[in-house]
Amino acid sequence: MAERDGVALGFAVLARENGTLALSDLWVTPAAMRQGIGRLLLRQVQAEVARAGEAGLSIDADPQAEAFYLRCGAERRGQLPAPIPGQPERVRPQLWLAARPAG
Repeated sequence: MAERDGVALGFAVLARENGTLALSDLWVTPAAMRQGIGRLLLRQVQAEVARAGEAGLSIDADPQAEAFYLRCGAERRGQLPAPIPGQPERVRPQLWLAARPAG
C-alpha cells in the first residue's frame, strides 16, 4: 500500500492463478495519479515476485492501463475478448512483467 500522512493513495495485490503469480489489482486514487505511485507499487510487486523465486508475473490488464504497464517494462503476450455495451470489439491485454529484485 502507498500512503501519505495516513491517507491511502494506492495499493497492489498479487495472487497465484493457475500456478503463476498474477497482478490481481493495482489501484491509485485519481488525485495521486501521475506522481510515480503506480510505478512504485509495481516495482514493489516485482521485488516480491523475485523474492518468491518467480521469473515474473502475468497481468490481465484493463485496456486503459496497458500503456502504463508497457512503459514499466511489461510485454504483451495476447488478449482476451472483453466486450462491453458500445464496444463489442474491446479486449483485455494479457501482459507479462519480469521480476525485479529490490534495490
